[in-house]
Amino acid sequence: MLAIGSVQAQKRGDRQENRQDMAANRAPKEMASLQAKKMTLALDLTDKQQKEITNLLFNNQEKRKENKMTRADFKALSKEDKIALQQNRLDEKIATKRAIKNILNEEQYVRFEKMAARKKGNRMDRMQKPRRG
Repeated sequence: MLAIGSVQAQKRGDRQENRQDMAANRAPKEMASLQAKKMTLALDLTDKQQKEITNLLFNNQEKRKENKMTRADFKALSKEDKIALQQNRLDEKIATKRAIKNILNEEQYVRFEKMAARKKGNRMDRMQKPRRG
């Protein structure tokens, strides 16, 4: 039974690595398009809204890819640089949220906020659950 458990854990790890590799190798345009289509299905966006959301998400993906750094690079930053980096990220989030609010109507925006809160809650739940090994 111990051997079966270790094989299962290895398979689970392999799947997670494959998912991470797939996400890392996707082009920003592909990622933005997929996200926009998911939002279109969930929020019933018009064609115009879908194009605007796709462009917004594409710009965000491009910025994220440009600003990506390794853990070693991040650790090498000074405390002030880390704070500035966090402030820039928050400014980007605020700008994105405002842009989305301008694109969506009120009903869609309320549904979007609920989706975002649920997604954030799920992420927090996953982080707090103990890992099985």
